[in-house]
Amino acid sequence: MKGPETIVFNADGTMLAPTWDGWIMKISLDGTHEKWAYTGGRPLGGKFDSNGDLIISVSGVGLCQINYMTRQVTILVSSIDGQLMELVDDLDIASDGKVYFSDATTISTPTDYKHFQDLLYTSVLNYLEGTKTGRLLVYDPATGKTTVLLENLFFANGVTLSQDEDFVLVAETFELLITRYWIKGPKAGTSDVFIENLPGYPDGISRGSDGGFFIAIPSPVIPTALHLRSYPILRSLMLKLPRFVQPAPLDYGHVVKVSADGKSISSLHDPSGDVISHIASITEHKGHLYFGSFSNDHIGQLKL
Repeated sequence: MKGPETIVFNADGTMLAPTWDGWIMKISLDGTHEKWAYTGGRPLGGKFDSNGDLIISVSGVGLCQINYMTRQVTILVSSIDGQLMELVDDLDIASDGKVYFSDATTISTPTDYKHFQDLLYTSVLNYLEGTKTGRLLVYDPATGKTTVLLENLFFANGVTLSQDEDFVLVAETFELLITRYWIKGPKAGTSDVFIENLPGYPDGISRGSDGGFFIAIPSPVIPTALHLRSYPILRSLMLKLPRFVQPAPLDYGHVVKVSADGKSISSLHDPSGDVISHIASITEHKGHLYFGSFSNDHIGQLKL
């Protein structure tokens, strides 16, 4: 079971986790697991909707719905304005059923978005090219309409709603920050920076039971990449070099906890990455934190 990046629990406590090969695994508390549904792409962020069906972003496919009983996969959104959305990344679902989700980048490469290695390589290419084409979108199941809320994001990644659903957060991985988009109130329709200068590249974001947020940091800032940030010519030259000499995530496990207003509260570290590294998501469930990773073959668990 390689790369269980997201951990999702349904109402009865069943755990589901997607893997590199396109399958979503159904996992029991004793560690046994079975193949549950095949997505046809690289499944990333997911949540259960009010009907008990799984809504999941699938790289190389789009925003999908999987009927929990029949395991039937339905593509909800695969393009917008005639353009394919090949790197749908993460999502959250509001109480009114609307799905807020990220489209990491519209970068065009000869890679296969359905497979992990090419997906990771695409993110590196996106950084080196410096293209800010990520978007935050919302899908309304009542109308079937998808609307772009924010664009020009530098690799749009994790997405989560606030406890009162007055704003939604989206991670801009290569800007080392979290952007906040206001849904309700006097600031509705505007955005601002929720937290910046993070110690690494933010991936998944999730809301804790106290209304605060967990931010997954799959890698600390890569020194080479940080140096290249100010030199676009060097970045373009790096694009022509073999993959093994291009920047790559460091082996480190890191989670940051912030309050509902973006103040830093605590930080969890696995400096060696021996227990779990490249943490991509955090799920709080019944007094425990569950950590998904895009490179490990296991799920991390920590009792709160």
